[in-house]
Amino acid sequence: MDVLTTEDLAKATEEERSKARTIASGLSTRYEEYLEKKVEPPRRGGVHASEISKCQRRLVYSLRPGPRPQRKISKTWRRRFQMGHAIHDMLQKSFHQWARDSGYLIQFLDEVPIEPHLQELARRLNINSNTDGIFSIRDPSTHREICRVLLEIKSKSADEYKKLKEPEPDHVEQVTLYMACLRVPFAWLLYLDKGTMAYTPSNHPNFLLEFNPKLWAELEDRIQVATAMAEDGVTPDRTEGIHCEFCPWSAECGPKYLQGHTEARPTQLHPGLRKKG
Repeated sequence: MDVLTTEDLAKATEEERSKARTIASGLSTRYEEYLEKKVEPPRRGGVHASEISKCQRRLVYSLRPGPRPQRKISKTWRRRFQMGHAIHDMLQKSFHQWARDSGYLIQFLDEVPIEPHLQELARRLNINSNTDGIFSIRDPSTHREICRVLLEIKSKSADEYKKLKEPEPDHVEQVTLYMACLRVPFAWLLYLDKGTMAYTPSNHPNFLLEFNPKLWAELEDRIQVATAMAEDGVTPDRTEGIHCEFCPWSAECGPKYLQGHTEARPTQLHPGLRKKG
């Protein structure tokens, strides 16, 4: 593209200015159309940590063989997701810089994958997910690792952030799955206010979580129940909520459900599986 000087800009004819103005003023509309039409690529199959608390039907669908459907998200929510991704990227870069400035007494690895070919537990339970990062804290004298802390970032609106008194149960379950698969004893649930960029401090007792074996046993049982249902072709009840808008199976699930479609409604525990504890 040619670089225009201020003199060139002044010499532009009214016809050229009018044409350029029309094109420029249409950028906003064209971007809105792009957001409206864009379809998210399908995620990898298997269990995603963010799904284990949403809806048992969705969990069963995620464990069925075959590719996942593509997701279509409204442009309003897409903007919100883009903002969330940008905040994640900003914080991860800041943590990398902090780690470098610490003289490598703190190491930070971002976007740590959890996949069947990487961890035995992920293979056994068919888990495919990613955590936002892991901190490795080193001893100043020996430089040996003395502690690891998993990081999970959640951005909130100003109103949501003000009401936050303790971690949301869904998020606790999500990081518990991460801790179990990655063998990390602690997790920092970092909630961030999108408006002020304030965040919950890492030393807050309610937001620095320790691995809970009892909760993990419940989650493991939930995944095993869903796996058995998927293998037997059983479709459980769905739990309706805002998550339905982003569910890749909403087109398949919603119409049947709303038209009074009835299927076998199993109890919470699938026949043949004994409840633990």
